[in-house]
Amino acid sequence: MKKKQSVNSLMKEYGLSTWKSGRNALRYKSIPLKGIAWYWFAKYIRLRDAQTWGKCISCGKPKTFEELDAGHFAPARDCGLGLLMDALNVNGECFYCNQWNPTHLWGYEKNLDIRYGTGIAESLKKRYENRNQIINKVSDWGKLALYWKKKFEEL
Repeated sequence: MKKKQSVNSLMKEYGLSTWKSGRNALRYKSIPLKGIAWYWFAKYIRLRDAQTWGKCISCGKPKTFEELDAGHFAPARDCGLGLLMDALNVNGECFYCNQWNPTHLWGYEKNLDIRYGTGIAESLKKRYENRNQIINKVSDWGKLALYWKKKFEEL
């Protein structure tokens, strides 16, 4: 019988420091590997957008890697697995826009089409509307974590 790995040992295995915040560093705590995958995905998004655009996708104010959140266009709470870690649906957004600005999606939508091409925002909206018809399963969160870690390290 295989022994269940501790969260700290999983974090170490996937390149995360445990001394500073441990399990609290993970957005998704009930499935630690999902939290680790999100950690590397969000870090990749923030670095990609800081290097490429250097500003919040919603308000357009200049922001650094440290000042950006990985903010969702289609809301994370119910967007489904297909959009949760989609590199078009998630972009660098300042803390204020991501957490507090009730109109941030107006700028977000406009700038999605500017960054990636006309129709991207509409395409994401349609995918969001059909999220319950599209069944996406992640069979291996660990592989996804390693994929996003590698993408981050390549930047």
